[in-house]
Amino acid sequence: MIVGAIGSDGRAVVDARGGLRVVGEEWTLDWWIGADDRWRAPAREPAVRHQALDGAPVAETRVRVPKGDAIQRVYGIGGAGGVVVVDVENASPAACIVAFVVRGATTLALDGSRVLIDGRVALIVPFPPPRWDVTDIELEPEHCGAETGPVPSRTFATGALRAALLFPLSHRNRLRIGVVSGDDVPALDLAQVPTAEAAARGWRRHLDGATRLVGPVEQVAEIDFARSQVLLDPDPSAATTAALEDWGFDEQAEWAWHGLSVRDRRVARRRTELLIDPGPAGVLLRARDGLVHDVDDGLELFHVPPAPGVDLEVHDACTRHGRISFALRWHGEHPALLWELADAPRAVELRVPVLAPGWSSQDAVGETLLRATPV
Repeated sequence: MIVGAIGSDGRAVVDARGGLRVVGEEWTLDWWIGADDRWRAPAREPAVRHQALDGAPVAETRVRVPKGDAIQRVYGIGGAGGVVVVDVENASPAACIVAFVVRGATTLALDGSRVLIDGRVALIVPFPPPRWDVTDIELEPEHCGAETGPVPSRTFATGALRAALLFPLSHRNRLRIGVVSGDDVPALDLAQVPTAEAAARGWRRHLDGATRLVGPVEQVAEIDFARSQVLLDPDPSAATTAALEDWGFDEQAEWAWHGLSVRDRRVARRRTELLIDPGPAGVLLRARDGLVHDVDDGLELFHVPPAPGVDLEVHDACTRHGRISFALRWHGEHPALLWELADAPRAVELRVPVLAPGWSSQDAVGETLLRATPV
């Protein structure tokens, strides 16, 4: 999952176990949890639950601890430094220890609450870690945290550094650090940064400003998450560019077009060979193709209709023939189609060939109960 914020260049990638890598950096950041019974390294735990919170690029990873969970949430807040917040919540009745583990760097130093990795401010912590390890051998959770006091500057062979910074976390409490993914060094009060829930709400407002889908929760969440991922893609491909354009993100699509080669631009215009893309862009292109299909003389809706009885709405879909909003609402075994087409330069023929072969309309606004019509 890519995390970050619109308007900020910094990006980080979070894996399904909560491990993080800043785009453009070689080092990685992992997390361990020390509970009453034992240490847990989420990268190796069998029962780790991971999701995008509310369909937004907010990575939530849960690890079971006695009588509760340790919950890590990672999300971008933008601003100076392109800060990505790593928030760890102890949702259990006992205190625990959180270890943030850096691997693959060459140098590390502490300047107050700022951690410098490979010569630049990379982490902002709430206070210097009470216990720590900085070495060039592989660390294990059960044996980390042997050192106390100020953290000295350390330099090792390229990529050999291993560091664990340990922080206590009381029961029912949270610990936050900031990961600086951009070039600037921000003045950051970790106690005042937005919560993960606030970041997810901000993404909802942003996504609602373009083409949007209203329907089954899981399907909408999948589309929303895919939309966030193409918006955050630091190096847009032809598929990403086409998806941005199809889903109404005009400003970002224009920027992405400038970075494509001549060949990729041809591929993006044709669209057809991009439908097999396995990533978020492919999800969006296939969904768009199934919902509204541009043809020379008009628009064909619901090439891939929802299951019988499932209502679905599409708002502000951009097409060659104008901007269309439409909905499918079921009445018994027959669906009703409602539509509104705006900004059309001429009369546009609407068809629903899968659900009602033979039916068509050139009305810009209307509704009808769809029944198959003999051709």
